[in-house]
Amino acid sequence: MKSQPIIAAAFVLICGVSLCERSLVKRSDAAKREQQAPAPLKRLVLGQTGRRVGMVSFSADGNIVAYALTTYPPTAYYGQEEGCVIVLDRKTGKAIQRIKGETQGGAISPDGKTLALLLSGHFERQSLALWDVASGKKMRDIDISQGTSWREWTFHPDNNKLIGNLPGDAVYVWDTATGKVLKKIAPARGLLGQFVVSGNGQQILAGVSDSRWENFDPKVHKSQTVRKGQVNVVDYSMRLWDIDSGKETVLVTSKAVTSKLDFLKSWYPGNRALFSSQFGGTIHGFRVHVSAGGAVFFTPQPTIEFQLDVGTMPKGKPMLWLSDHSTGKKLLELDSPLNDPFLVAGLAPPDGRTLVAATLERDSLQRKGTRVVLLDVSDLHEKERARVAKLSPKGLDEFWADLAGADDRKAHIAMFCLTLLPQQDFLAFMKKHIPTIGVVDPKRINQFLDDLDSEKYAVRHAAQTELELLGGEIEPAIRNALQGNLTLEKKRRLEDIAKKVQGRPVGGGTARGLRVLDLLEHNGAPDARKLVELLAQGPANAWLTEEAKICLGRNSQGK
Repeated sequence: MKSQPIIAAAFVLICGVSLCERSLVKRSDAAKREQQAPAPLKRLVLGQTGRRVGMVSFSADGNIVAYALTTYPPTAYYGQEEGCVIVLDRKTGKAIQRIKGETQGGAISPDGKTLALLLSGHFERQSLALWDVASGKKMRDIDISQGTSWREWTFHPDNNKLIGNLPGDAVYVWDTATGKVLKKIAPARGLLGQFVVSGNGQQILAGVSDSRWENFDPKVHKSQTVRKGQVNVVDYSMRLWDIDSGKETVLVTSKAVTSKLDFLKSWYPGNRALFSSQFGGTIHGFRVHVSAGGAVFFTPQPTIEFQLDVGTMPKGKPMLWLSDHSTGKKLLELDSPLNDPFLVAGLAPPDGRTLVAATLERDSLQRKGTRVVLLDVSDLHEKERARVAKLSPKGLDEFWADLAGADDRKAHIAMFCLTLLPQQDFLAFMKKHIPTIGVVDPKRINQFLDDLDSEKYAVRHAAQTELELLGGEIEPAIRNALQGNLTLEKKRRLEDIAKKVQGRPVGGGTARGLRVLDLLEHNGAPDARKLVELLAQGPANAWLTEEAKICLGRNSQGK
């Protein structure tokens, strides 16, 4: 079973966490052990019989984990211990804080200092509050009078805003200092589902479903229920909002698909990292770029790419395997802490160095619980780093080629591998190749559009061919051109171009440039900033040029 983008969204609904178990290597020299800093634990097993967790949340550096131990349903087992939230130090496996209360969701802030917890006692109304991790004391209540059935929570990267999802209604943004709502983000039409926040905290990405009735067509609707000659169908779309302005952009829409899962699996299949770290309250690593014309391009956080398989060993022990995507070579095995198969697994933030896998259990009373394994996969990163260090210039040039391709998975792997290069080698590689980025000049696009009206057939045909090769980047420009007063010839050619570029990914020099820009910003060194400045000097009004200028402004403000 291959890992899919939606796998971790399902994990949010079923994952549970609880007590920690760990093994320490015995050392004869106790004094020496005390003097040394504790090494990060390779594996943590979290869980308790008959209990499950409503959230698992990591601090930005991945060292602090907050998880909620709950009874399920809360009133099912009279006399059972009350639920609680445990804050854990990943390096030592020791609990930092324990807060009592049945928790239905929440998140820990990126700096690991504040907890947002959605609590509900027996027969009591939900309440959301902020808690100080160090003292375990409640700081303030958050206004959630807008509705019930809150689902997902996350902090903004600046630690000063909390973001929550009321499914079917909107995403709300609160000021953590006052507990009051700063902004409500809702679709112009349809019902809002799960959401993620971009790595720089500027955008919110969410799924939206829109139900409608249409005339029954046996070839299209097949076994759907027919009422008075009509069937109810649902259109799913991914939409993007700017947090500050609230501006909404419809990214892609799938008409009358059979399920939301099928839609999410088909949309941007290479960006597994976009969804794979949503364990109940985390900031995602993806970046999104929107051109002035409305074209959209995503780049994931550079993390290791793997293939996930689950099964049972010959002796009957449930196992999980991680394999290399390209070769199929087995990278590691993980055995289940129980005699129950793994349900789901994915990489956790911030750098993809933690594998989180959940398995469901039943005790003698048939009570459902969950065990979760946190596995440090840093050694896989180091092995990949050693492999990349041995690559020839030709091997590195293949990564450069992949950055311009339409294969998102290959581009993702290339981005990750380039981040593993030693700092000096990375900067030298970028300095050498950046001048070769072929950026699309807006003046050139406008010239091609004018040439569609040329008196010469060869010029018209050549212009159409060139525009079609540019792919998804020019789709907004083509839509705008179709709104004008056109000759029949130009309108026909524009409509043909629109059909061919619709839904096609942004490729070529622009795709490569945007990916390189994110790698440079991720690097953060002064010499990397100089290379961003070089990109900002590109053709006027070009997408990459404008994005580089935005990047420089963002980092000069400390964002």
